[in-house]
Amino acid sequence: MSALFPRTKVEDLSFSRMIIGTNWLAGWSHTSAAADAMIKERHADPKTIVPMLETFLAAGVDTLMGPIADLPAVMKAVKEAEQKTGKEIILVDTPIINVDDTEAARKEAKDLV
Repeated sequence: MSALFPRTKVEDLSFSRMIIGTNWLAGWSHTSAAADAMIKERHADPKTIVPMLETFLAAGVDTLMGPIADLPAVMKAVKEAEQKTGKEIILVDTPIINVDDTEAARKEAKDLV
């Protein structure tokens, strides 16, 4: 590959300007329940995700964004891709939090974050 994907800085951290999303790895197609089920079935095993991550890493795209704690297959694939390539994937966590306007919900969100 001739050139790696461009990067940007946030404070003193360098991120790839393209971010690997997790919707199509975790089963959130935003189109239909059938599409969601197909994605979940296809990518239930980290072995189907690792080659995609290796391709991103080869191009210099090393930043992944998603609700990390809720994606064990993706996280296992991240570790495997890192071990296979010797490159680190930068994780940007987007936790799913309860945003209900109640004291219990605020406590739940505070405890999570």
